[in-house]
Amino acid sequence: MDGLVVKGTAFVAETALTGEPGPVVRKRGDPVQAGSFVLDATLHIAVTASTGQRVMDAIFAGIKTTGQHPSRWQKQADRLIRYFFAVCCLHQLEHAALLVFVAWG
Repeated sequence: MDGLVVKGTAFVAETALTGEPGPVVRKRGDPVQAGSFVLDATLHIAVTASTGQRVMDAIFAGIKTTGQHPSRWQKQADRLIRYFFAVCCLHQLEHAALLVFVAWG
């Protein structure tokens, strides 16, 4: 759950949400998001958002939407990779055929 620090000061790791490797200091009045964890002290936190309303839920929804509706560039890359993959396979087969010809010859 997301919340606000009501009491205490502590280092909080927010890596799951922000990707930042280092902890940040959270004190009274500071926000704390779901997925964070306290490293060195006790914090009293008042819940401001529960499941379905958290910052992390908004991120998950954005990822899901993005995956369902690929961009124009992603569609073009998907089309090109089919041909590129086929050319790479044929190129490898060409080398394999040459190698077999030399070995058997």
